[in-house]
Amino acid sequence: MRALILLASAGGNTVPIIAMDHILADHRVGVASAEILGVPGTDHRGVFADLRLPTLP
Repeated sequence: MRALILLASAGGNTVPIIAMDHILADHRVGVASAEILGVPGTDHRGVFADLRLPTLP
């Protein structure tokens, strides 16, 4: 899975310089999937991750 993805504005009128949006997970947490979503009414994008949490002993 990619660690960092550079995100431009959803309008496509800027060049991405840094990866602003992050999902950080401890090494014990599984990442089943991650995706970038459009958010209506804004020039930003959402970041979604499906995480698998460890069970308690």
